[in-house]
Amino acid sequence: MVIEEYQKKYETLFQVISHEKNLGLGKSLAIGLQACRNEYVARLDSDDIAEKRRCEKELEQLNQHPELDVVGSLVAEFCHSIKEITSYHWLPEKNDKICQFAKTRNPCAHSSIMMKKSKVLAVGNYRDYRYFEDYDLWIRMMKDKCQFYNIQEVLVYMRADENFYQRRGGISYLQQMLKFKTEQWKNGFYSWHSYLTTTTVHILVCLVPNRIRKWIYLRFLRKKEIKK
Repeated sequence: MVIEEYQKKYETLFQVISHEKNLGLGKSLAIGLQACRNEYVARLDSDDIAEKRRCEKELEQLNQHPELDVVGSLVAEFCHSIKEITSYHWLPEKNDKICQFAKTRNPCAHSSIMMKKSKVLAVGNYRDYRYFEDYDLWIRMMKDKCQFYNIQEVLVYMRADENFYQRRGGISYLQQMLKFKTEQWKNGFYSWHSYLTTTTVHILVCLVPNRIRKWIYLRFLRKKEIKK
């Protein structure tokens, strides 16, 4: 593994945490965050690619604006190569718009996030909430008055092959989505109208064939280009 090579070269820089069995993303993230030695924590999925200055730019925002607790960015999606971008994941920039956007969709790209460890722990850390670990965390942080910001620049390239869309459908995903949205409605985050509308749409997207789900994402939930 690449990480093991770096660990041998920089023994004090890397801390690798392993488990005998797969604990799931939520539990693994919670354990990993607890083990982090610094206040600012950046996240990236193993099959995504970050721009060279991604962490530098996010760190600049956190240092220049100490009121911020979570900083993310826009994301470009690709299938085989980052030279062949298939779509762009646009997200609102400032906190009020991000909180408003969260009423209907996930307002932050998880792979692009840099956040304050103390703020995440203050709301209970990541929870074991399959498919919705990040969305669940953002909502709890918003309720705790945490401040969000999305840099309006692509700093992460996210792999979006056929499996990407496949994972966002099916009975298992549908069950978890209903559990998540129902809990947020009962907690007062969603109004009844917002809960009913977004849940109905989400159910339909879950149940359609994968090729139609992909078309919906590319046609309605993504952009062909990002205006500079």
